[in-house]
Amino acid sequence: MRLNGYQIVSESSSDKTHCILLTGLSGSGKSTISERMGKELGYQVIHVDDYIREPIRKKFPGESLLSLETKFGIKKLMEIIDHYQIIFFHKLFKQYKNSKTILEATNIMFKENYHLLDANPDIKLYAIKPLAEEEIFRRRIKRSIEKRKLKGKPPYTEEELKQKRESSRFLYDSHIKRFKQFLQRYKDRVNLISNKAVK
Repeated sequence: MRLNGYQIVSESSSDKTHCILLTGLSGSGKSTISERMGKELGYQVIHVDDYIREPIRKKFPGESLLSLETKFGIKKLMEIIDHYQIIFFHKLFKQYKNSKTILEATNIMFKENYHLLDANPDIKLYAIKPLAEEEIFRRRIKRSIEKRKLKGKPPYTEEELKQKRESSRFLYDSHIKRFKQFLQRYKDRVNLISNKAVK
């Protein structure tokens, strides 16, 4: 199968179910690619991150992710985010695993989800090939700046950019290890996608 602008560099032969899981490093282009895949295949697309914002807002009213990172540090913040991602991925997976749905999330590759993947060997797994850390940082910053403009917020300060740079490096180091473990475990199932077309 070829998608518009995206080359599938390996494919599995499983066609027994309709659900597709798409994972990759934070900032690798999962949202863009999943939307293209959904349009190409006629599948609905669910971004797991969309479900975690409200519970975090309720738990920490009046706080943004940036302020929570300043208060707790990136490691603690990611523990909070990962906790909610795993909860909602489990719920969404059970709800949509037998439907024409693409679920996309970074945390799909986490060990906490291996039992779901092992119990459902016919579920299709797609993973975006990692980019260099600098390129992922550039994309994440570009996306964040665009979101701030839409919300009418001022540009990042030098200190905020420095904080986001350190966070990006932490995320990359943490996720690349998990990504390699995921690929090693599911090397016979994972369909690798080149994301060179995502800008």
